[in-house]
Amino acid sequence: MDPLPTLQELETRVSAEALSRDPESHGMVEASLNLFSEAIGQLAGLKASTEAEHVAYWMVVSDFYSLVGAYRLLPAGYYRQAATLVRTALEDFLSCNYIWKHPQEASVWLQPNSKLIPRFAEMRKHLGPPLSAKWKETYDLLCEFAHPRGRALGQIAAQVQRGALEPYFHEKHFFALSRIIVETVFCTLAVVPFLNGAVSRSGSLRREFDRLQGRFQRWSKNPG
Repeated sequence: MDPLPTLQELETRVSAEALSRDPESHGMVEASLNLFSEAIGQLAGLKASTEAEHVAYWMVVSDFYSLVGAYRLLPAGYYRQAATLVRTALEDFLSCNYIWKHPQEASVWLQPNSKLIPRFAEMRKHLGPPLSAKWKETYDLLCEFAHPRGRALGQIAAQVQRGALEPYFHEKHFFALSRIIVETVFCTLAVVPFLNGAVSRSGSLRREFDRLQGRFQRWSKNPG
């Protein structure tokens, strides 16, 4: 009797299937995160002079790390776990935008278990109507995956019915979460002033950002 495959072997198989069946989604996520990384790198020589600038920068870095974590989990078939990290990235983006516009409130984020941090509904108002509505729509969708109920439990139930607990490739989940990751990167780079400034100051980053946005339009209309 052949030995059962290890978890690492199963993850490798799922990742290989994901990259074989939908390489463009994986490529879009990878390219967008590389752009995000380069934009953050452009800030290395800049000195933050206020508490708000420090906190906003830390939020951006946390946003980036969460999206990278989701990028690692997604091809291996851990969709709920990836969705939870993308949701965290959206929270970091929202907080960063609010702190930048209300620097006098930055210190409340540094207090443990602070009850003074504004609610998401309040912070969303400072995104402007179109982006605020898009943020809520995306966040609510991710919550359906992240919370242990409804759609999230349905995914787990489907996995158990397969007769095993190993990860598996799900085309729609893979594409949907890939798209949200890319949209989050684009939104962060466009809205956060110091990141947008970093992209605008670099001709190569500006060209890559524009190129990826064009590629995104073609990809999102023709998934798979």
